[in-house]
Amino acid sequence: MLSFIHEDAFKHMNLCSLDLSNNQLSYVAQKLILHNCTSVTCRINLQGNPFKCNCALQWMLNDLIPKLYSAHPHLLDDLRCSWPLQISDMRMVHWYGWKDQIFCTNESVFNENLSMNAAGVVTHEMIKLDSSPGLLVAVGIATTVLTILIIVGIIWTQRIIMKKRRVNRKF
Repeated sequence: MLSFIHEDAFKHMNLCSLDLSNNQLSYVAQKLILHNCTSVTCRINLQGNPFKCNCALQWMLNDLIPKLYSAHPHLLDDLRCSWPLQISDMRMVHWYGWKDQIFCTNESVFNENLSMNAAGVVTHEMIKLDSSPGLLVAVGIATTVLTILIIVGIIWTQRIIMKKRRVNRKF
C-alpha cells in the first residue's frame, strides 16, 4: 500500500535489488532509482504500480527501461501506465527505443504519437473480426465431421467390447 517514497530513502545504502512492486506508487523519483541502479546491478522491480505517465516519469523511458530491457527484461512484464486514459494499461516497454519524449506531450500530440513511432510507421491498427458465410460453413462442416467421428468411435468401441465378451464367455 506504499503510495510515496522519498527520493533520499536509500541514499546511504548500497542495494543489490529493490522490489517496490504491487504498491500504490504513481510516481518514483529518478534520484531514488538511478542512485541504486548501475548498468550491472539494475534489478529494480516497479511492476504493478498505477503510474501516472507524464513528463515527470519520462526518465523511466529514457534511463530505466533500457537498463532493465538488457539486464532483466522479466521486470518489464507488468510495468504499465494507468494514466492518461489513452495509454492506461499499456506496457512501458512498448516505447523502448523511441526517440520522442512520449510522456512529455500534450493530448493532441499524444494521440499522434500513439499511432506513429519515431520512424513514422503506423504501429496501432484497429482489427475487426467479422464472420462470413464461408467461415460459418467451414465451422459447421468441421463440427459435423467431428460429431460423426465421435459417434462412429463410440459405436466401434462398443462392438469391440461386445466381441470380447462373446469370446471370453465360458459355457
